[in-house]
This record gives sequence, C-alpha cells and structure tokens, in this order.
Amino acid sequence: AEVTFEPTTLATTAETTEEVTEPTETEPTVTEATELTETLPPITLYDVPLGVELQLHIIETAKVNGIDPAILFAIACRESNYRSDAIGDSGSSLGLMQVQPYWHSERMERLGCTDLLDPFQNVTVAVDYLVELLTRYGTIDKAVVAYNKGHYAGTITEYAVAVMNIAEEVRGTKYVHDIR
Repeated sequence: AEVTFEPTTLATTAETTEEVTEPTETEPTVTEATELTETLPPITLYDVPLGVELQLHIIETAKVNGIDPAILFAIACRESNYRSDAIGDSGSSLGLMQVQPYWHSERMERLGCTDLLDPFQNVTVAVDYLVELLTRYGTIDKAVVAYNKGHYAGTITEYAVAVMNIAEEVRGTKYVHDIR
C-alpha cells in the first residue's frame, strides 16, 4: 500500500479585534528616537542655577538678538539671584530679569507675553528691551545702565560694572553638556 502525504494548512480566517497601528510622522519609532539621540551634538551650558531648557532659551534668544548670553545670565544673577519667582521694588518688578509690567505692557502685548513670572516670557521681554537700549545707546555697558536706571545719563554705574564682572565669571563656567 502506498502512503501519500498531503500538506495541511492552518486556518487563518479567524478575525482579530486587535488594531495594529503604524507609527506616524510625529511618533518616531524606538530606532529613530535612539538614532536621533545618538546624533545630537553636545551643547554648551553655563554653571548657573537654571535648568537646561531655560538656559537653552536664554542662549538662543541671545544669539538671535546678537547679545552675549553671559550678559543675560549676569543680569538675571544681579536682578533676582536667578530666581524666576522674585518680586522686587514693592511689587513692581517681576521675575528672573525683574521686568516692570507698568513700563512694558505694550512690549508684552506685542510679544504675546502675559506672565512675567514665567521665566521664558520674562527673558523674552527683557531681551527685547535690552536690544532696544543697545540700539539706542550703542554699547552693551550703556544699555545695561539704562536697563537698570531706565536711561543712560552719561556714566557707567556700579550696577553695570557688577553685571560686566558677573558676565566675565559666567563665561568662565562654560561646560559641554552631552544630552545623550
């Protein structure tokens, strides 16, 4: 007697209720995310008591506006000791860079900033003001005097000297931060 074998097939017609979704462009796969992290270059930060995201905001805002970021860190140090919740001048100066909403309400509106205790918005408003002063007075030390006094009266103040000295110290604290 001859025996023959016929191949058998598994039944695959059973329906599944489980949905399978494909990754979208906004959701990188694990491999893509790993490759992205591996290709990110290290970033330069400063040894100041501010988080990475805020430092990057300050550095980028400074870069876009042609200002040395160390000056911005120095103003933040001098004005609030790096405290984003600082309130000074009997409540009229707010946040990291001690911006006065009374004088800068139009600027805030133009920039879309509503909360000066938000350090990102505070920096945005402060830098815009500093750029205006730099344009008006021509040098960063004169602009820093005006930032503090509201105008430049022809002399460099102790405040401006202190900010410039702090900026020099801050420049010396640069370090490379590898985000991988």
